[in-house]
Amino acid sequence: MIREIISRFLDLLFIPGRNLEVLWLITPLILATIIMTSYFKRYKDEELGWNSAVGNSLIYLFVSISLLRYIYFIQEPVGIINYTLYLSKTIFTLVMLLLGFILLIINFQHLLPKKISYPASSPLTINLIVYIVIMFVYSNINFDWITLIILILFFAIIRFILFLIQKVMESIFSYFDSLKKEEDIESLVNVKKKIENEERELKKTEKIIKGKKLKKVNLEKKHIRKLKKVLKK
Repeated sequence: MIREIISRFLDLLFIPGRNLEVLWLITPLILATIIMTSYFKRYKDEELGWNSAVGNSLIYLFVSISLLRYIYFIQEPVGIINYTLYLSKTIFTLVMLLLGFILLIINFQHLLPKKISYPASSPLTINLIVYIVIMFVYSNINFDWITLIILILFFAIIRFILFLIQKVMESIFSYFDSLKKEEDIESLVNVKKKIENEERELKKTEKIIKGKKLKKVNLEKKHIRKLKKVLKK
């Protein structure tokens, strides 16, 4: 049993290496998941938004249609018969397609509270589910309870890896924020020093101006005294 689990797990893990079409499908998902989860870790005060939720729900529809096309052409003779021959793959794809339609209607009409719709429509949730379904549809394993365990395990491992990436990105952003705060503090200190220097210069200038005015006033007083003496004579 353990060997079977390991064998199927490795089969899922190395599918992108055996099938380049899978690599083309999952690469944008992986990049989008990492970027968007990092973005919302960076800007924690921002929320997803209904428009983004609607856009994300379309991912289910687009990928489902692509997977249905793959199953249709999966073996010769091509056609609808492949949907019955590969029933478990078809069911997984149709369930995801139905989920996409339901989520699209919910988000488009704002039928559920944000606290429910936004997490369900987040890039992390949608892209992970899509990734798992893609891996299963493109794999050569049949669906049974062992496969179900493997898919759940696969989901948990990927989620844990993304959690570690989030933590690393959070630490990096925190470090950048601390550097920025230090720069802001240093800038404020420099501005404060500049203001203090300017104040000292102003005080010096004021003293000089006052000294000059005082001398001028004293000279005028002396001149007035002399005039008074002259007038008395």
